[in-house]
Amino acid sequence: MVLVAHGTAEGGNAALNSHVSALAQRRVFAEVAGAALTGGPDPDEVLARIKAPVTYVVPFFMTDGTAVRDILYRRLRLEGTVTERDGRRIVLSAPVGLNAGLADLIVHRAQTLAGDHAIGPETATLVLVGHGSTRNPASRRTTEAHAARARQSGVFAAVATAFLDEAPTLAQVLAALDGPALAVGLFTEDGLHASQDVPPILAARTPEVPYLGAIGPDPGMADLILDQVKAADAYS
Repeated sequence: MVLVAHGTAEGGNAALNSHVSALAQRRVFAEVAGAALTGGPDPDEVLARIKAPVTYVVPFFMTDGTAVRDILYRRLRLEGTVTERDGRRIVLSAPVGLNAGLADLIVHRAQTLAGDHAIGPETATLVLVGHGSTRNPASRRTTEAHAARARQSGVFAAVATAFLDEAPTLAQVLAALDGPALAVGLFTEDGLHASQDVPPILAARTPEVPYLGAIGPDPGMADLILDQVKAADAYS
């Protein structure tokens, strides 16, 4: 299995590497490797080194946007969900961030965060912070889908969505809220967006808005990665 992240020019792939290590220890696959579109390891080179007759490629992305549907397809010369090439079968799963179980993980972690700050979830608004884009609706769709699932849990008084690159922005959402709030970043890594863009906006609000950070590094993501492989296998 190859887990592919977006990556950065600086090569910050801590969550990716952690999940690769955790999944390798489970011995579900003959080999588990990580790759990144930016900063490496290059996905095409990693895939070329794997000799297994069947390889699962799992996008470690929160959305099914341009990076997956365009860049990843082109880099790996994929023909669709299943690509037969040189006697090998390459099976592409849906991005990890599309797994419906992510909402349960978010709610569970946010409940713990609320308890750590003596906040009753039934009185608080959970804010899901997505990247957003004015050019591609994928991030918005995914963020809103998880928010809808989180609302159905009935754990929090309300669940709101906010975005970094489109409206409603995080600052706008926070300004419209009354009472306590908690925030979770729908990002795969604690990188620029999760650790530098979001905290100053939260810090500017009174009362304090506890922040979980990016959900991507959470150990529970490993189970969602396996779920994506099973789902892709069922349709291959």
